[in-house]
Amino acid sequence: MAKSMVRLEVRLESDVVKSLKRLSASAGVSVNQVMQGVCRWAADHAHVGVPVPDDGGEEFVSKPMPGVIWFGRDGRVGGSPPSVFFGLDFSSGRAVRDDWEGGAGDGQDQ
Repeated sequence: MAKSMVRLEVRLESDVVKSLKRLSASAGVSVNQVMQGVCRWAADHAHVGVPVPDDGGEEFVSKPMPGVIWFGRDGRVGGSPPSVFFGLDFSSGRAVRDDWEGGAGDGQDQ
């Protein structure tokens, strides 16, 4: 059964669009296919807040923080593959963070 598709318009910075077009051309797929896959993975692996290890240091839990989302697989600290892949931190400006393995870091704008 075919899934219904809904149009969603977003604005991206020109360098992001160039990178997406280059990636999709190299892979032989459409930009739409790339974005569908990325968005599906992100929606399925998103956690609102800052990732911090629990009291036992075994799993990540989310510490509430407005404007912050982290993306990971299963919440295991030091898991393989790493459980926190990246985060979006809009709490103090635009930033993509990838320094959260093992807990919240002090992120750098990218």
